[in-house]
Amino acid sequence: MNNYNISKTMASYLEDKISNPQAKTNKSTVIALIKRNLCTDDGMLTASGKSVAISLLPLKEQCSIMGISIQEIFLSQYPSPEEALVLSLRKESKLAYYTENTFGVHVAPFFIFDKIYKLAVDLNAPLYGVSFGIDSLSHKTIMQVLKDNIESILNEIDANTSQRNFELITFLNRRRKILLERSASHERFGGFWQDCWERDFYRDIFTYLGVEKIKKIIRLVISNPNLYSKGWPDIIVLDREFPYFVEVKTTDKLHLSQIITMGEIINKIEIPIYCVRIKTIKKGN
Repeated sequence: MNNYNISKTMASYLEDKISNPQAKTNKSTVIALIKRNLCTDDGMLTASGKSVAISLLPLKEQCSIMGISIQEIFLSQYPSPEEALVLSLRKESKLAYYTENTFGVHVAPFFIFDKIYKLAVDLNAPLYGVSFGIDSLSHKTIMQVLKDNIESILNEIDANTSQRNFELITFLNRRRKILLERSASHERFGGFWQDCWERDFYRDIFTYLGVEKIKKIIRLVISNPNLYSKGWPDIIVLDREFPYFVEVKTTDKLHLSQIITMGEIINKIEIPIYCVRIKTIKKGN
């Protein structure tokens, strides 16, 4: 919301408008919102305006408008509420991973990593990180080529994609480590995937989400890497029939980046999202 630099009057109108389409305000407020691409000429909310308006609401209202089920649960105290919920889900024999923004930053590029690597070599571009959120000239060039050829690239994703890319990343990281031990200079393809997930994670993602949902994830992130590298839910629960995401909250509400990305996850990727408000049970109680 801060990026839009809106006044209290603008915020009040947006908040009213999301729940009451007939809400009115003065002309100067509408003009100011139009300049920020939050309103149309007739005072209705744009897509960005709706997202900003939702960000102003309490958590329960946010979830209600977005079609996200919300529940409150009590869990024992752990280093983080996300860890507590993952452990609780696993006790119920559910395949749960704590991922947060991993989908935008790592999962999407992982399944086309061999293509990204080849582009970096062909374009002689440094690949300092596979994070799609990095905004540099080399990444802009690579991302533009990916956008222009995304459908043909996605058509090459198959059952061996996960294994092939994991082996390539492992090889490149090993090579980087050796070069850094020999020299203080950084290798052109150094520094990526240092916190790479285990092989089983990517295998499970591919197995339980399926190739079509993986393609939808990649399409979304590639469409706007800087925007869709953020706002992903905290946890994914994998099930062949009903995979879903879980967003964990304690005292805060959904942030603007979460509202934008989660809306796309629900509508374009077609994976449901649940929100869990965690109350902590202190050990010994």
